[in-house]
Amino acid sequence: MDNVTIENNSKDGINIEYSSSASIQNSFIKANDDGIEVHRGSSVSLKDSEISQNQDDGITLYENSNMKIETSIVSNNGDDGLVASNNSNLEIYNLNKNEIYSSNTSALEFEDLNNLFLRPKPNISGNFSFDFSVKSIPIGKGKPIETDLLNCVVNINPIA
Repeated sequence: MDNVTIENNSKDGINIEYSSSASIQNSFIKANDDGIEVHRGSSVSLKDSEISQNQDDGITLYENSNMKIETSIVSNNGDDGLVASNNSNLEIYNLNKNEIYSSNTSALEFEDLNNLFLRPKPNISGNFSFDFSVKSIPIGKGKPIETDLLNCVVNINPIA
């Protein structure tokens, strides 16, 4: 999908499941229930896009799914900006050129995440804040969590 606007749906803006794959770029997904939902072994690449003003989460990634995010904005969603859980893999490239935040709860929420890659490596130029909450990341289970965060502020707010 290139250069599309998906908005004002009572359900998800985009729902990708059952080992499907998609590439989304130069697009706007806004004012839906969830902006993008990826699950059941699916893969998505998101680039140069904006996911905003959705009623629930901006992006939900779960059930062994994969997502790569580059130079995109995930903002002002009703609940979390991006939720990644249930053995999924998340890669965020050009971290300093992405904006991920939420007005109500967490910018990022991770639970039982398989892999997390935040890039560039090894340096991030400039200063910025990066807030996320962590329910559980199984250290020692599967592949290690890799973050490589330098020159930034990381606030971790555990969820009860």
